[in-house]
Amino acid sequence: MDIWLIVERRFATRSSAKLFSLKHMLYYQKEGQLSISDYMSKLKQMCDILVAAGNGVSDQEHINVILAGLPVKYELVRVVASATNLSLDFLTELLVDCESRQLDLWLTFLYKPMQFKRGKVVLISLKILVLFLIKVAN
Repeated sequence: MDIWLIVERRFATRSSAKLFSLKHMLYYQKEGQLSISDYMSKLKQMCDILVAAGNGVSDQEHINVILAGLPVKYELVRVVASATNLSLDFLTELLVDCESRQLDLWLTFLYKPMQFKRGKVVLISLKILVLFLIKVAN
C-alpha cells in the first residue's frame, strides 16, 4: 500500500471525527450566559469552519440551530421564525432588538421603586444593579 494513501486515510479519519464533533457542538450550543451577538458569532464561526471543511451548513439549518439554542425568554421569536420564512440577517436583527428591549425593561424595573401595601416604598439596592450590569458587560 502506498504511504501517502495511508497518511491520507489516517488524517481523513481524524478530520471526520473533528467535523462530527464540531457539528455535534453546533447542534447542542445554547445561548446560556452569552449575549445574542456573542451567541450568533460563535455559531457563525462554527458554521464557517464546517463550510471551509467542505461540510456546508445551509441558512435554514443555521436558523434552526439558532432557534434550538435559545432560552424560553425568546419563545415568541422562535414561534414567529418557525412559522415564517425569515432570513438569517433578519432573525439576527430581531433577536438583538428583543435582547435590547428586555434589557431596557429590566433597567426600568430596577430604577423604579416598587410599591407595597401601606404605601411603603422599597428601593432595589444599588448592589443588585451593579451585579446585573457586570453580568451584562461580561
